[in-house]
Amino acid sequence: MNDAVSLPTQSQQFDATFFLSDNFVISLWNPEFFEQPAEPNKKMHGNGKYCADVLFSVWVYRSNRVKMIADVSTTLVTQFDNELDNVLASFHVFADKLDEFKKADDGMVQYNPLIEKHTFGVEVGKGCPVAFKLVRCFATIDILMNELQRYFKLGIISEKQFYDLRKDLARPLRKFIQESTLFAKRFHAHRKELSA
Repeated sequence: MNDAVSLPTQSQQFDATFFLSDNFVISLWNPEFFEQPAEPNKKMHGNGKYCADVLFSVWVYRSNRVKMIADVSTTLVTQFDNELDNVLASFHVFADKLDEFKKADDGMVQYNPLIEKHTFGVEVGKGCPVAFKLVRCFATIDILMNELQRYFKLGIISEKQFYDLRKDLARPLRKFIQESTLFAKRFHAHRKELSA
């Protein structure tokens, strides 16, 4: 008889997994990943990991027996989905800006960073289309941040440009995280009133 206990694999722990390598983006997804976040932001309401949970918590009420709760949930989920489309669109616009820097990269210097990828995910049972779209946003911003970092390290952009552009790149995603978290909190407060 085999008494060995099988440990859950990553696919058993998460409904979806993805990789991040940029410390700034990792801190935006989960500030607790590092002992001290790379860039703490006390004004921020939540983070990516928390936001994914919040999105699921609203999504799950789309088929609630109380019609008003189901309707508000469906409306919010649609709104969140549209706003995430806007975040992704802003990343595509930013990628076009990065193409301008690509022209300045003459290839004479090869930058070979040591990129350490870390696995993150949406917990089992908390996966839903809108949470997965948020994950896509994080995977996309990670790629863009690494490219931006590359142009800084190669001297194509200045340190000031790097930090300004990084802030601009993260702004739509941070805004989404803050606003969706606040809307979800209001939704749940209202839902509890209606259920009482």
